[in-house]
Amino acid sequence: REVEGFLGGRRESKRAYRDAPWWARMSLRLNALDKASATLGREGKDATAWLRSLPRKYDTPLHWSDDQLDACQYRHLNDAVENQRRRWRSAYDAISPDSVAYDEFVWGCETARSRCFSGPYSGTGAFDPKPYALTLFLVAGYVGTGLGTIEQAANGAALVLCGTVLKDFVLPKFLGSRKYVLCPYIDMANHVGTGGAQGEVAFEYFSDGYSLAVSGGRSVGAGEEVFISYGPRSNDQLLQYYGFSERANPHDVYVMPPL
Repeated sequence: REVEGFLGGRRESKRAYRDAPWWARMSLRLNALDKASATLGREGKDATAWLRSLPRKYDTPLHWSDDQLDACQYRHLNDAVENQRRRWRSAYDAISPDSVAYDEFVWGCETARSRCFSGPYSGTGAFDPKPYALTLFLVAGYVGTGLGTIEQAANGAALVLCGTVLKDFVLPKFLGSRKYVLCPYIDMANHVGTGGAQGEVAFEYFSDGYSLAVSGGRSVGAGEEVFISYGPRSNDQLLQYYGFSERANPHDVYVMPPL
């Protein structure tokens, strides 16, 4: 709903937005927040302070000149940046959003690519007690009215429980469905390589929220920064989308040019 005004009621723009990559859709949502009276979450909390904390410019290879890219002497980086520029421009032209310049769209894409995290997603979100309450009511009515035995009712309740576990925890891992999240303030956590991260980001299924907690066995002193891991990213990926590279990166690879 927040991006509806950018699409101008055009059917082709709505279809392009629906089919666009996640980072393009997230970019328009960020721009909608940035241009409107921004509130976040069901409680409608003011997002102004968080939006002001976001970088307004990025110094990633996307903004480098051809001479700067050539100075790296790494043909793979040139090709990756060229492909990125082409994909982002194509997504913008397909959606053709009103009141969002291409530079603003790029800002949203870079913010999304560098600050979002992702994980398996069932499509239903957090724990919902209503199916269990209904199951309990039906079990009580089934047994109370003498329609069946407690064992039969328990079998039915077990099927509901197994179905929920299958839908929320098992199927998402097999189907590969993912949800991309930009969570204010958690997005400020910086990356450190293997073995150095003290914090872990997790979805709290029963409380319907996200947490950044100190990992077991780790400790963080007063005033110290809490680092997380962005995952097994090579220096190519870190430089292209986050603007830095990491010394002694155990996940680094070098892509050889065609021989």
